[in-house]
Amino acid sequence: MKKLLLGLIAVVIGVLVKQGVIFNASEPDFQRSAESVLSEAMMQVDQLCLDRAKGHSDSFDYHNCLDTAHAYEDLCKQRILSQIPSNLTSLALVNQNKRRMQKCIVPSS
Repeated sequence: MKKLLLGLIAVVIGVLVKQGVIFNASEPDFQRSAESVLSEAMMQVDQLCLDRAKGHSDSFDYHNCLDTAHAYEDLCKQRILSQIPSNLTSLALVNQNKRRMQKCIVPSS
């Protein structure tokens, strides 16, 4: 009886693997578009500039930082997108490229 049950389990697992239900190596578990990651990095520009201006949102440094960041956005995005895959498949790659975008738009961040 045990051999029959183990055989049946093995067959079911084999079928599930073959159909890609389990252990599907062709598609990663984690996937984010590079475009969305870089856009998400831009959503944090206010905080980056506020940090750079030492918390003074009414300062020249803060407003200059925002202007510069928005002016560099397209250039930075194009440059980074040309160097990375269109889909990022790990959290480490997401964080690395988000930080890369932030350093490009706010160089001292």
